[in-house]
Amino acid sequence: MSRSVWTGMLSFGMVNIPSYLVASDDTTDEIERHAPNFDEIRERNKTKRDFKIHQFTQQQHFFKDLNELKSLAIPPKHVMQIHGFLPTAEMDPACYDKSFMFLPEIAGSEPLVLLIDALSEKECIAIGTIYLHNKPAMLAVQPRRGFLYAHTLLYPDQLDQQGKPQYLNRTLYEALELFESTAKKCAEDEHEHTHSTTV
Repeated sequence: MSRSVWTGMLSFGMVNIPSYLVASDDTTDEIERHAPNFDEIRERNKTKRDFKIHQFTQQQHFFKDLNELKSLAIPPKHVMQIHGFLPTAEMDPACYDKSFMFLPEIAGSEPLVLLIDALSEKECIAIGTIYLHNKPAMLAVQPRRGFLYAHTLLYPDQLDQQGKPQYLNRTLYEALELFESTAKKCAEDEHEHTHSTTV
């Protein structure tokens, strides 16, 4: 089993999936281990798949006003919170930093497969927040080859250093700026709290 870099709840809407993240370059064994189970779930739910995906899209939150992206809250340390969805075309992969794969703990496989298939069919990317390596980060979550991948997003100053992506939704760019300032404040507050408790 690959070494996990994060363990907790993948949360969207009323659904919480016990899951873990592994680095995307350490997934060969995980794909071999989980693929048969994922295939079995897809086969078992074939007749109900369209209805379930319809239910999913009715219940979940698609960003209608992209200004909603500008106030993404930082979740607790063991929650990866999906806040909503964007069309895949709204995201330029040039703003991806590090990549990971989401994998389910026991009993998490079925809802995870539903999320993968719904995002794939609707051609959407989920936008979420996470506390990773003791730092808040914004994520783009997308399906690939039947699995779910998460990419941390570069902040605007990092994007400027590397050259702006050819296409990145302007509101998302502004949301990243605001999230970066929130993340920095969160880190400062935590540092102050740690310092005060050790004095």
